[in-house]
Formats: sequence, C-alpha cells, structure tokens
Amino acid sequence: AVLFVIIAQNIFDDYTVRILNNIAIFIILATSYNLINGVTGQFSLEPNGFVAIGAYVTALALLSEDMKWELFQLEDPSPLILALNLDLIPALLLSGFIAVLVALSLSYPVFRVRGDYLAIVTLGFGFIIKVFAINSPQFTNGAIGLNEIPSIINLYWTGGIAIITVIAILNIVYSKYGRAMKAVRDDEDAASAIGINTMKIKTYSFSTSAFFEGIGGGLLAILLTTISPDLFQFFLTFQLLIIIVLGGLG
Repeated sequence: AVLFVIIAQNIFDDYTVRILNNIAIFIILATSYNLINGVTGQFSLEPNGFVAIGAYVTALALLSEDMKWELFQLEDPSPLILALNLDLIPALLLSGFIAVLVALSLSYPVFRVRGDYLAIVTLGFGFIIKVFAINSPQFTNGAIGLNEIPSIINLYWTGGIAIITVIAILNIVYSKYGRAMKAVRDDEDAASAIGINTMKIKTYSFSTSAFFEGIGGGLLAILLTTISPDLFQFFLTFQLLIIIVLGGLG
C-alpha cells in the first residue's frame, strides 16, 4: 500500500490522483464508522455530523485572518475563529479532538437507548450539526459556507492517514477492547453479566470512531476546497453505511 501511494502520486495524472484521494478519505471514514456500527454493533447514524465538525475546524484553522474577513459576509467572524490559525497536522488533530469531545458529551444520553432508538437519536445529531452550521454565521459563515480553502493535499497525506487508520482500527479490534466490543455486539446483557462495562466500551468505540471521522472530514475539506452545510446531509452517512454493509459489517 505504501509503495502504491508513492508510485501513484508520481505516475498518475491529476484526475486519477484526485479519485484516489477521494477513495483514501472514504477508507478513513468507512473504517472508523465500521468500528462503532459493525464491530460494536451499535446502529449509529452520526458520521455526517462528525465529518462536518472536522471539515469546518480544519478549514477555519487553515484560512488566514484576512481571508476570513473577506469570506464572512452575513456576520463578522467570532474572535475565536479569527484566532484559529494552524498548520495542516495540528489542524487535523484539533478536528479529531473536537469531534472526540462532542462524542464524549453525547455518549451518556445516546447510549441510554438501543437499536432503532439509537439510530434515531444519532440521526438527529447529524441534523443538529447542520442546523447549527446554517444558523451560526459568526462561526461557519452560515448557509454560504467556506471557500478558497488551501488545497495542500496529496496522496501522501490521504493515503498515509488511511493506512494509519486501518492499522490503528485493526489493533483496536484485535485487542481486549475489541473483544469486549464484539461481546457487546453479540449480547450486551451477557457482556454486562460477565463484568464488561458496556457503557465504557461503547463510549470508547464511539469516540475513537469520531476522532478518525473528524480527521477524514478535515481532509475532505482541503480536497474540495469549498464546504457548506448542504454537503453534510444524511446522504453522506448513507454512503458510508452502504460501504460497510457491502464490505461486511464488523
């Protein structure tokens, strides 16, 4: 995979490399989504929300202060947004960590329910993030969105992070935490009866998934160079759901 990434970046034309970048980003998103939905067996429909968080945080971190003043038309940008100015790696990590914080804050109310109810609650979270993006122009520039995001991306970044994500998720799946996640998936009551803290395991899986989805969202923003709330509708989650179902849940 590493050899392919190196060769592809230097051999293929720009169009093919862009498609490969897209594939790599969706590998990151689908692999991380599979951890909560497939391995842990929690029917969660939240990825579009975490991808949106990652995309907006990365975009705002990479845009210069002058560019923010130029882009924000509905309201003046918040001082917090103006102060946010980072390089690519810190911006991606910040995107992931903010997604984790949101996931941790959601975990307790979300995992008080199971099955279809869990799907409905997490689906609602995705809609809330979109509504927040539209109605908070001082943070996100509202429905207009953000453009002229620096396109500092190549296959080394997307392919490299995709490889790291797959290795990290595999190591989790084959660890004691991964075995606990599978136990929760197969029979949550039995897992709880033998001493597994099911709430802790589900929260760990949820927040790990959110971290990589946030990073994937950041990469998507710099690949597209323009984002808006309409980009992060439920259809994005549906695409990822199709990928992990066809690939084999868990």
